[in-house]
Amino acid sequence: MLRKPRILLIAGYRPFKYRRAGGPNAVSSPLIDALASLKIPVEITVASTPFRELGVSLIRNHITVLSNNVRVLHLSLLRYFIDILLLIAKSDLIHIFSGEPKQLLFAVMAKFLRKKLVVTFHGHYIEEYFEKKIQNTKKLYDCLIMRLIKFSDTVTFVSNLLMKTYELTLGPLMINKCVVPNGTDLNPNFSKKSKHLDGREPVVIASILGGHPLRKGISVIFHTLLLLHKKIQLNGRFKFYLLGKIPQEIRNKLEPLDSVRILPRLTRESLEKLYEKMDILVAPSLFDSFNLPAIEAASKGCAIVLSDKVGASEVLEGCAFIVKTGDAKSLSKILEELIIDHEFLQKAQRLAYNRSLNYVYVNIAVKYLDVYGKVLKSDA
Repeated sequence: MLRKPRILLIAGYRPFKYRRAGGPNAVSSPLIDALASLKIPVEITVASTPFRELGVSLIRNHITVLSNNVRVLHLSLLRYFIDILLLIAKSDLIHIFSGEPKQLLFAVMAKFLRKKLVVTFHGHYIEEYFEKKIQNTKKLYDCLIMRLIKFSDTVTFVSNLLMKTYELTLGPLMINKCVVPNGTDLNPNFSKKSKHLDGREPVVIASILGGHPLRKGISVIFHTLLLLHKKIQLNGRFKFYLLGKIPQEIRNKLEPLDSVRILPRLTRESLEKLYEKMDILVAPSLFDSFNLPAIEAASKGCAIVLSDKVGASEVLEGCAFIVKTGDAKSLSKILEELIIDHEFLQKAQRLAYNRSLNYVYVNIAVKYLDVYGKVLKSDA
């Protein structure tokens, strides 16, 4: 009897009860759970770093069996690299879930042992230009990433926007490549009632900026809010929540605006409750390779407004409002229409919700399994 192909997935994993809103495991953990929920024709071993709640061991590995075909190894700090190299030797296909220069050693080992290699890219250093200067390391970074890509049998990106950005900086990528978007592991819930039809309750708008408010478009949001507050007919008809590290200079300018509230970083549970309370999510990023809150908020029945430099605009095209990056005037006009026209708002919410149902993580897991199957069959 032929054995099942062995997949090594190098990715972070946290059990559900230890997950946070955002962070490095926000995408990989629900994907791994989705893979474990399926009857799959492969055996998957996940190589993950340990996390604080589990206890960080120097020597002993921690094994979690998720299903008959999926297990997670939280590797000890001292044995991390050597254990991954041993796992590579035992596997048929290696999937590096975070395409970063530090993963190049594993890619070299995979190619040396003639293993199939898939690498996934979630971001690009261009996203950090708005927070810090990294010009000195740009050439070295490009060189290492290019080597990582050339070693790969297939490269996946979370959006076409991200793929094109890599090709803009590195040149044409003459390899097998495809887009596999992020998804949502929140339970879909369209609970939007007709609460705004009588005009008594304000429309709740939010923008999730995290630790990168400049890249996420805080300046655009500020100018949008100024335009909205000039509209007398909107007085008291909306609330705007900002989540993230807002620069003090902008905080001071926002204080006089009664409709604005700045929130600290929320727990996963608190963020999900906010999604359910929200009516509109705004993401006017200057550049965002995907924007996970957009698809999460859509799954909770929120209308979505994005800039054209947000990768999630690709999967939400036709059911979200897309504005030109940096265009506060257009953004304020759309928000004004959504605040005033309640039927228009509810239609937008329903469209976004229906689209989000296509991007639950089970569907994303199937896409990755399809990638694995094609790579394993190539030159078999």
